[in-house]
Amino acid sequence: MKNILVVDDQLDIRELLETILTFRNFRAELAPGGSDALARMEEGPRLPDLILLDVQMPDMDGWETLAQIREKYGDLGPRVVMCTVKGHPSDLLHGWSLGCDGYIWKPFDLKLLIDEVEAVLARTPSERTRIRRNAIAEAQLLLRPIQQAR
Repeated sequence: MKNILVVDDQLDIRELLETILTFRNFRAELAPGGSDALARMEEGPRLPDLILLDVQMPDMDGWETLAQIREKYGDLGPRVVMCTVKGHPSDLLHGWSLGCDGYIWKPFDLKLLIDEVEAVLARTPSERTRIRRNAIAEAQLLLRPIQQAR
């Protein structure tokens, strides 16, 4: 059974994700913020297989949490899917550049969320790298007209 850590400051989102993930035969752990998630990873008997990570949180935002996860565990650490309202191309570029493995936008469709979780978990390390590189290139293309307009 795959272990998924849900990191979101909103209790209702954490509980909803716990319910749907458990229903789909995942083991869900919950953390209300980035620093709590990092502490759980340090304490736990093993790392989560995947982290669903909100960006906008008060104690430590998702960007900083992701950066610390990649700094400590690298790409061999947990897969990270950003689960956020932040969908501007600059946000996408930032997340992919920090090492995320996917994006889900709030409000999310539960079927799409499960599909993304399953797809990210199924990727090989080389697929993860290729998808990340392609996503960075796409975000840069989307930003080009915005930067030229300045």
